[in-house]
Amino acid sequence: MTPVELIERWRQIVIIKSEPWVLFAHGTCLFVPEPVGDLQAHAIEVLREHGPVPAGTPARAFGIIELPPQHGLGWTVTGLYPGLYSYVNPDGVADKSHAAVLAHAQGARNQDSAQLQVIHIERHAHRACPARRSRPKHS
Repeated sequence: MTPVELIERWRQIVIIKSEPWVLFAHGTCLFVPEPVGDLQAHAIEVLREHGPVPAGTPARAFGIIELPPQHGLGWTVTGLYPGLYSYVNPDGVADKSHAAVLAHAQGARNQDSAQLQVIHIERHAHRACPARRSRPKHS
């Protein structure tokens, strides 16, 4: 996916419109629920510290969220750090098994952790009552 396509895909995925988020080049996205001064610096620090997936990390440390299949959006993968997600495009994996989706997400997150290249910051005001869409089912 191009950076523009990746940004648009995350805009389709986002449920809580009031939280700012920072997107990295390979699809890792950090949602920032509390106000911080410099979103980019904060996101880079979080990804530097919590982004790399050590070899041997058990699969149970991650959650795979299948996005609405009728929209063909793919998956987001959670990790141990709250608000840190990796996007997996369905066109990017030939094998749609959970193991393949997880491996793809971990690889992308490792690349983002190494490169720390922010491609987009979506700024929203923090509000008490965020607008919501229906939540995707957790797998």
